[in-house]
Amino acid sequence: MDKHGANFNMCLKSIRERLHVQPIPIHLPIGKERDFVGLVDLVSLEQKIWDSSKCPDGSVYETEKLDLDNDSPSSRMVHNERDALIGILSEYDENIQTHVLNDVKNEDIPSSDIENAIRNITINNDAVIVLCGSAKRNIGVQPLLDAVVKYLPCPSDIKHNFLEYYGSNLCALTFKIVHDKHRGALTYVRVYQGVLKAGESIYNMNLNTVEKIGKQDLFQVNADEYRQVKEVGAGNIACVGGLNDVRPCNI
Repeated sequence: MDKHGANFNMCLKSIRERLHVQPIPIHLPIGKERDFVGLVDLVSLEQKIWDSSKCPDGSVYETEKLDLDNDSPSSRMVHNERDALIGILSEYDENIQTHVLNDVKNEDIPSSDIENAIRNITINNDAVIVLCGSAKRNIGVQPLLDAVVKYLPCPSDIKHNFLEYYGSNLCALTFKIVHDKHRGALTYVRVYQGVLKAGESIYNMNLNTVEKIGKQDLFQVNADEYRQVKEVGAGNIACVGGLNDVRPCNI
């Protein structure tokens, strides 16, 4: 939002027209371009301000509950955008629809109900939620990460049809192979089902081969840090050393 010419409403329009999906903005920007300092959270009805003079790296921000009882232009705008948010959610979620039909004031609808509605809509791929921030100035990073935890699906929320053929057995997909000068070939694997364990043999369906994972060859990676682990469960990404036959996109 701090880029020259950034326009939040135009972004929403572009998403709607070019991607043919329903955008659901849960944030409103406070300021724009150089004057962008924070956001209004339409779910919690709070404003979050990042003061770069106090904390240049954006790791600290101030949160203030909004007073919507006054008749200021900013309060009316938040009221209108909150009404629009509830209106969109009510089209997809029966619980929110019930609140609307019972004439519950939009600002009195519990945040937990709104969050559940947004999560279900996201998991069902009915619409896309839109947040705002600045990568350069680290504004909005914390709410973005919170939204990832709250609204995006965990592995058990997504049902992959192909997993029914594996029962309780391991199912994992290789997606990248890199070469490390100390560890040799390292294979990155996404575990879809079961548990990938160090010291166990794995069957490659594509190549019809069996390879054994060394007891010290299973890692979880954070940037350039390789942390040795004993096992990696469904939904996680593992890095495996010592595999000779595997190729990218092998199961």
